[in-house]
Amino acid sequence: MALKSWTKDVFSTWINGLARIINYEVSTYHITSTIKVKTRTKCLPLLPSMEHKHKYQISINRQIVFELIAIVIFLAQHNLGFRGHNEKWSNALLKGNFKDLVLLMTKHSGSLAENITKLQSKGKKELSFISWERLYQLIDSIAQDIASQIQTNVKQSKFFSIVFDSTFDTSRKEQVSFIIRYVCPNTGSIFERLLAIRESPNTCGSYLFSLFINVMKNHNHWINDLVGQSYDGASNMRCMYNGLQDLVKAKNKRATFVWCHAHRLNLVVKELVLSSVDSINIFGNLETLYSFIWCAKKRVALYRQFQENHYNNSKKHQLMALKRMYLLLGGLLIQHH
Repeated sequence: MALKSWTKDVFSTWINGLARIINYEVSTYHITSTIKVKTRTKCLPLLPSMEHKHKYQISINRQIVFELIAIVIFLAQHNLGFRGHNEKWSNALLKGNFKDLVLLMTKHSGSLAENITKLQSKGKKELSFISWERLYQLIDSIAQDIASQIQTNVKQSKFFSIVFDSTFDTSRKEQVSFIIRYVCPNTGSIFERLLAIRESPNTCGSYLFSLFINVMKNHNHWINDLVGQSYDGASNMRCMYNGLQDLVKAKNKRATFVWCHAHRLNLVVKELVLSSVDSINIFGNLETLYSFIWCAKKRVALYRQFQENHYNNSKKHQLMALKRMYLLLGGLLIQHH
């Protein structure tokens, strides 16, 4: 009522004016308005500086993340490990490839150097961009971006083929690689891209087929666009009854199966070598020669010394090294393929 009498209604009873003024000054409306005016007077000049500081911090964080992404891509391109055995700041030795590269980049990046200095002084109280959680988030984000680009290219191509292969890793786990192959509609260039790697404790055709369907759904590739499939000659892959290629054809008749030529050539060479006693002796003697020379340090030194003397220490001729027969044959197969 006090507020209404001062703003809308006429106030004429001046005998009670002092009491009305006192009541108005202690009213909620007057106190709230006073606080708003003082807050606006004192705080508004600070808002532009706070906004500028906020935007500046965002630009610094973006620069740090940009540099960390470049480090992650570099390590991935060179097939190098990320983590170290001891990544603590107190460790004076190597802290792992990722953290060591970050420390190297601080010599050339002010924003990254400032962040690392704060991390070393404040520890967990400071926002960290190089923790293992953030590192895995960066790797996952880069992988999603690459997968998105592949998905866009395949959609433009309108059809693709798939290549499967599996092998044991160092921890003796069966890893299945999914390689997608497509043609650029503008240039006609052929591209092969690693789509996914999945662990597969079971290698039967039905399990691999469910794994294949799962990968296709996760990357939004339609099985109806599949026109070719290529695997090795194992029965779980090429069998006409419940093999992987048969199960895929049941979903898409156009998915033509082609036995991998590299695997077939490997089998042909193997059978060719085993069919002749002379070839067995040749490759056996070469393997024995490798073991005789390359498994003794003194013989290796003599072998290299002989080459240096033969070429008169010429830098134009690279010293040759012996290789095991299966590595030599594998290189020949790859060149032929």
